[in-house]
Amino acid sequence: MKRLFQKLKFEVIPAILKKGQRLINTLKTIGYKDIPSNVILDKTLTGIGATYQELHAKRHSIIIEPTLPVIHDKAYGKDEILPVYENCKVPDVKRYLQRAEIKYKKILTTPESFWKVKKACEELKLDMYGMFFCLFDECEKVTEDSDFRRKITKPMKDFFQFEGKAFVSATPLKVSDPRFENFKWIKVKPDFDYKKSLNLIITNSYEMSVRKLLLDDLANSSCVFVFLNTTDGIDKIVNTLGIEGQSKIFCSGKSVKKLKKKGYANVASLYSEPIAKYNFLTCRFYSALDIILKVKPDIVMLTNLYEAEHSMIDPYTEAVQICGRFRKEINGSTFNSITHVTNVRNTLKVKTDEEIDIELEEKLKTYEDLQTRYNTATDKTRKEAILDDISRLGLAEFATQLDDGLLEIDYFAIDNYYNNERVKRYYLSGNALKESYEQTGHFTVNYRSVFYAVSDSVRMELKQLPTFSERCKLMLDKLNKLQGDPDRNFYTGILKQEKDGELIVEAYEKLGVEVFANKKYQRAEIKKALDKYNIELLRFSPMVLQEIREAFPLNVPIPQEDIKNQLQDIYKRYGIDYKVKKNTVEDYYDVSLSYSKKPYTYTLKAIRENLSK
Repeated sequence: MKRLFQKLKFEVIPAILKKGQRLINTLKTIGYKDIPSNVILDKTLTGIGATYQELHAKRHSIIIEPTLPVIHDKAYGKDEILPVYENCKVPDVKRYLQRAEIKYKKILTTPESFWKVKKACEELKLDMYGMFFCLFDECEKVTEDSDFRRKITKPMKDFFQFEGKAFVSATPLKVSDPRFENFKWIKVKPDFDYKKSLNLIITNSYEMSVRKLLLDDLANSSCVFVFLNTTDGIDKIVNTLGIEGQSKIFCSGKSVKKLKKKGYANVASLYSEPIAKYNFLTCRFYSALDIILKVKPDIVMLTNLYEAEHSMIDPYTEAVQICGRFRKEINGSTFNSITHVTNVRNTLKVKTDEEIDIELEEKLKTYEDLQTRYNTATDKTRKEAILDDISRLGLAEFATQLDDGLLEIDYFAIDNYYNNERVKRYYLSGNALKESYEQTGHFTVNYRSVFYAVSDSVRMELKQLPTFSERCKLMLDKLNKLQGDPDRNFYTGILKQEKDGELIVEAYEKLGVEVFANKKYQRAEIKKALDKYNIELLRFSPMVLQEIREAFPLNVPIPQEDIKNQLQDIYKRYGIDYKVKKNTVEDYYDVSLSYSKKPYTYTLKAIRENLSK
């Protein structure tokens, strides 16, 4: 079956890159002094100067960068470059464009703020499409991010109207958009070995492997850069390992606010120094950013499929980009080590390309049927009803709604769907991920599988079990097997994170395994028994016993009611939920009672022998 959204085939122009050369050198070998128009420029290597080349080219340039940190990095302190993002307004762009002393205008913009540049040009009656060369940097992001960041594709309609335009990246993805049909693909081919050694750790216990890597294996590292695309996951690591004082977190502005509410101080939305021992970065820092350090870092990439499927790292794009962030060579290398720790899941729901083909074909047929009905309808009410149905179609997530309410295919959203499923397939098994890393041509893989007593799959099973009784039995089996394990405390900490984990682990440790069967695995009964145990533990704790000793003199008649009230006050101060009776004092003292006259009294003879130690 012919695919509806076939990836385009391009004329590939090879360009040889020699060791130590920059992009401009390799472009000259194929007849260009600048980045040419109508090309997808596949740099192969990061840091060879594509953005630098365009910023210094003798022409006006609009460079679309996928994330703000990159723009800040490239434009900071450079008055001749205009950074356009959220805080930059249309009048700011107009003022910059009117500055006569800047011969070649250089604008760096996020996709979401591109409209400001367009509007400024319109208001100044400038021919933007003829005046500027438009470079879309790190171009794979327009495909990778289009599912959760729909506005990233907004400049594309304008992009194709520029007389001079190019896509560029060290890791471009194939495209299906027919507007690229007249483009050529320039492939930079280094004539030297550029493979990096990568440690791939496939684990059945993500948290245990991360703990061992960060606290043991990298304990003596000067600095560790951890790339993980979930701030909740970063928060969990920092808290579980107790490394907040040694950590710095780089994430989005929204996540910065969230983490600061939790008490974090060393957190930022833009990369800045000084760095910490452990530096955590989310996906907005995976590409384009230049990190120049005085020491060689250890690079760590983390993926936890059981808690955040979106933490998957694509070996072909994101892994290459991450390792390319570090630009300063020290003794022939920019890093000490690269490690990717991940779990795998053969139960991931993954679609083949063929299945996606069929799904999209059916969605398109449904839309075309409605579109035909819309075009033939003459009644306004009918047209509005059909448009309402169109807006709810499954195809709508892969299309842009036009002004008339009809849909226009968004080829980047289509490519994103295929791309996401491609990456998922790598995480079905350790071998599949290993092979994908090797096939990139960028890595020599040192592969290792590690297994621990409490696995991520067990934790997933615990989450899925519907009843307390079932969770109890599975957790008790694991707790029994942990007896004597040197890492038992860490594992029990992991189990406590699961539903009812705190109760089950505490009851197991304090009351023993027998209590569960005795109480017929009934949550309320087990909690009742544990609460009773904890109350008794508090009632006879050293602090409470000391206060009771100081409250009551020996061998002196004391009204029973006074003793009862004083004991209740002591319990209240220590949060002991226990109703004191008149004879409760006998739990603590040998006593003699007097009922000869009211008020009846106790004479406390001595603290009970078993409590006096």
